[in-house]
Amino acid sequence: MSKKRVLVIDDDPLILDLVRILLEGEGHEVVALASGESAVEQARVLHPDLILLDIVMRGTHGMEVLDALRQAMPEVPVVLLSGAVSQIDNMAAIARALGARDFIEKPFDAQRLLAVVNDTV
Repeated sequence: MSKKRVLVIDDDPLILDLVRILLEGEGHEVVALASGESAVEQARVLHPDLILLDIVMRGTHGMEVLDALRQAMPEVPVVLLSGAVSQIDNMAAIARALGARDFIEKPFDAQRLLAVVNDTV
């Protein structure tokens, strides 16, 4: 497993902390943003290997951020996170259709999150 730089965008500080602890424990570098407003600019500066993006956030909606990221950095994989779904299989298909690599339902299973991060890039 190679070390990855992961940009995490979520408006829930608990999720940001949990993801940071999990991924840094695996040796990855984690940069956390609490909103999507500066996500594209930060991604351009950071050159992340992977972006974990919450869909439902205060301010800029995750789907708007995904669209902007796909236009600015189509080569960087984005994995969507959300607890606002009732049909995970449908959401995963929609996420891929919109250019996301995968979808993880919150609350997420730590092993699933690590598997997705470790298998990406």
